[in-house]
Amino acid sequence: MKAMEEILKKATPVHEVDDYVTALIYGRSGSGKTTLASTFPKKILLLDIHDRGTDSIWDVEGIDVINVESWLDFEAIYWALQKGEHEYKTVVIDTVSNLQDLAIKEVKRREHVEIDGAMSQRLWGDTSRIMSQWIYAYRDLNMNVVFIAQERSKRGTDDDNYDDQLDPEVGPAVIPSISKVICAAVKVIGNTYIRQITRPSTKNPGQLVVQTTYMLRVGPHPFYITKVRSPKSFKLPGSLKDADYAAIRALMRGEVKAEVPT
Repeated sequence: MKAMEEILKKATPVHEVDDYVTALIYGRSGSGKTTLASTFPKKILLLDIHDRGTDSIWDVEGIDVINVESWLDFEAIYWALQKGEHEYKTVVIDTVSNLQDLAIKEVKRREHVEIDGAMSQRLWGDTSRIMSQWIYAYRDLNMNVVFIAQERSKRGTDDDNYDDQLDPEVGPAVIPSISKVICAAVKVIGNTYIRQITRPSTKNPGQLVVQTTYMLRVGPHPFYITKVRSPKSFKLPGSLKDADYAAIRALMRGEVKAEVPT
């Protein structure tokens, strides 16, 4: 009886619970994924997994980068972060699509399969298992976690194990079993894209100018995978213009800086 009373004392008001943001940001190359991730709380540790996409944020202070060359590097970084003896508030995995390639190499190494050898159903299953295990492990770190992925906008080949993926759904460029895991694990799923509008020039009458805007698709969509865990009564906008961490937190709390139609 006493033990039951003690366990109930651990209850905490919901608004006092540590509210870290876990997010999946996916989109085409150059659509602003890494730039958006760089707006998260500093200091940021960015895990560059064969992406080399840090040119867009080279002038942003408070970001450290580690080039992840192997799956064992990825595991070692987790254990270092899990100890909590560091100053990082956010970890960014860039990209999950390339992380999948490391996982494939790792399962082949464990099974003594040549790197260029064919992937069997068992090897795909092993890849899915270790990816799922470590996605949840990173998700549960006491810090903000951002997974970045390339966009998969068409059906893959049989070799890519996309047999159960229905078109025209657009989501992260990983095999379906891993996509389901990472989409379920995070609180926010956003799709980055570039919107261009042609309009008359105000400075040069008779001429047209092209306005380019970086957008984040967050609202319900029939094709694009999106999600924001926010109050039930709150109606999500279709997209956000020049989205950043503050805008994402505002969405999660049912507050929006600016609503932009899709």
